[in-house]
Amino acid sequence: MTTFETDAASDVVETLSLKKGMRGAVARGMHASLQTTAQLTLQRTAPVDTITALRSGEHPGKRPSVNDVVLYAVSRVLTRHPLVNATVEDDMITRWAPVHLGMAVALPDGLVVPVIHDAHRLSLAELGERALDLGERAKTGKVSMKEMSGGTFTVTNLGGLGIDLFTPILNPPQVAILGVGRVKDGEIGLSLTIDHRALDGAPGALFLAELAEVLGDPTAVEASP
Repeated sequence: MTTFETDAASDVVETLSLKKGMRGAVARGMHASLQTTAQLTLQRTAPVDTITALRSGEHPGKRPSVNDVVLYAVSRVLTRHPLVNATVEDDMITRWAPVHLGMAVALPDGLVVPVIHDAHRLSLAELGERALDLGERAKTGKVSMKEMSGGTFTVTNLGGLGIDLFTPILNPPQVAILGVGRVKDGEIGLSLTIDHRALDGAPGALFLAELAEVLGDPTAVEASP
């Protein structure tokens, strides 16, 4: 075993266990995800005409965030891609009609994924309000177990931190997770990690292609169910 040497104990800011607490729970979950699934990440960029239009349009209530619009578009597109909106448990693949959308929320020592149930039935304003409420309560530990379970797909967004594209890790038992990058030069980065045991690259690519089309055409998302 190699020991990192330091001149003084005061050099250490903090020591966290990878077996206990939230950091431990995240570590176990990430390790299990990589050990039990066959992960493949597909990446592309998409135009942001829909994001621009919906953020500047005449919508009642609070101005939607970039993430709100992406969640809204994802919830609509997933209804047409049940192969992507799916879970694997006990070696059985279940493809879902409703979209129960997981939303990764960063915390100081880890992350949690509250779920927006029946996201495909919510308007943009309703979805934005639900996402804001869940995000704020998740940061204070006030999200119930029911609100943390039952997800069929997850979105994780690092665009606000200046990241273009990245490799998100699956949130089992879900077979796919979408990583969202920053808006740059009129485009947004999209990274879809899939469980190749349950989902092939082509259906994943088709989902990304339609999502990119919807993000680039405001009339397409407004026409979605």
